[in-house]
Amino acid sequence: VVPGVWVISSPGHTPGHQSVLVSLPESGKMLLALDAIYTRANIELEVLGGVPWNAPLAIDSIRRLVQLAKRENATLLPGHEPDCWSKMKRSPDCYR
Repeated sequence: VVPGVWVISSPGHTPGHQSVLVSLPESGKMLLALDAIYTRANIELEVLGGVPWNAPLAIDSIRRLVQLAKRENATLLPGHEPDCWSKMKRSPDCYR
């Protein structure tokens, strides 16, 4: 997209679902899984959040995003994990 931002295909929740990998100079890499991974339970138990359009593709996307986060040493951010989002910086603070 632009330097330091990559859009990752992560279908399953919906046909064209995309996640975003962002590389920040001071904070490192963050992988916003959004609806591809609702909560950490989706990773740990391989259960799906919501009503997926295609369950096998959704499981595959979870596995690929987890591997990508490991390979890139990125912080993985599930889209609906209250514990995760409650620890994030809030405006006017920001990640750099």
